[in-house]
Amino acid sequence: LMIRGATSFAPLLRRWIDGAVDRITVSRPFQYAVHRDSLLTCDELQVRYDAITGLLRDEVGGEAADYFGADPCAPVVRLPPSAQAADFGGHVAGVFQTTELAVDPEDLMAEVGAALAADPRITIHTGATALAVRPQADGASVEIAGHEAGRFDHVVNASWDSLLDLDATAGLAPTPGWSFRDKNAIRLVAADQRELPTVTIVLGGFGDVVNYGGGEMYLSWYPVGRRPLSAGMTA
Repeated sequence: LMIRGATSFAPLLRRWIDGAVDRITVSRPFQYAVHRDSLLTCDELQVRYDAITGLLRDEVGGEAADYFGADPCAPVVRLPPSAQAADFGGHVAGVFQTTELAVDPEDLMAEVGAALAADPRITIHTGATALAVRPQADGASVEIAGHEAGRFDHVVNASWDSLLDLDATAGLAPTPGWSFRDKNAIRLVAADQRELPTVTIVLGGFGDVVNYGGGEMYLSWYPVGRRPLSAGMTA
């Protein structure tokens, strides 16, 4: 499912925002740094990365995938010890180079927002609170605080922390085992313009660094950044 999402993301964006896709900033390709306390060893991870690459090639079927200029089917390569020592010292057991990219969410938000605002067929209502969704024979009605219920042919629940609660009003029961988590991160412009890698620490409750270039950085560390944790219907 994640592979299908990754390989269809850029083509879908091109359908919706056309050439604006190419204005969205993407990160440097990710390195996976295997922490000394990783749940799996470097050798175990290499086997899994090779298997995932095989699944990607099966999904793409020999055609060139639209993945923001990168090849998602390229093999994941383990870097020599000298490379890992230069960036990570003795904190990791190994480092893998991938072609995985991160899309700058601020750029993405701006381009999609501009496309929505420019399309005369789309009406945008902000500051509205959806209370319930009621399925009907020919669509669904949405109850909105302070407004009459509106009827729609299709309704997509993209409400984040109210997702399960709204689904329940439509008679959709969640699969047991869910949780809501808030993860804090830092977005900054680094004064030090060194060529820092984009890195995810694997495998466990660690964190990542995303380098978008030009000093634009995203930093997170899961053990500290994860704040609330809830198993309720709402966050």
